[in-house]
Amino acid sequence: MIGKAPGVEVKFHGGLQKVFQAKVKQVELSKAPNIRRLFDVLCSSPERRRELLNDHGHIRSDLTIFRNGRNIEFLGSLDTELNNGDTIAIFLPVYGG
Repeated sequence: MIGKAPGVEVKFHGGLQKVFQAKVKQVELSKAPNIRRLFDVLCSSPERRRELLNDHGHIRSDLTIFRNGRNIEFLGSLDTELNNGDTIAIFLPVYGG
């Protein structure tokens, strides 16, 4: 059967689209079984890593990340397991008025 490879869909919102040069990226599950490994795959440059993680390697406090509509803070944070077909949405805070 020919089709797209099993994996995880990552949706970037706001300024992250410019940094990651995409609105959506597909990542093979074998390369990203959890959020930590997903970030390793996505962060091919120090700039990208700074957009997602703080100096201590933790998720930046101003980011909101959802797996299938649920905040990963309540699922295991960086250790949140991923499954084929999962959608990860990453949001930067919105400022202004």
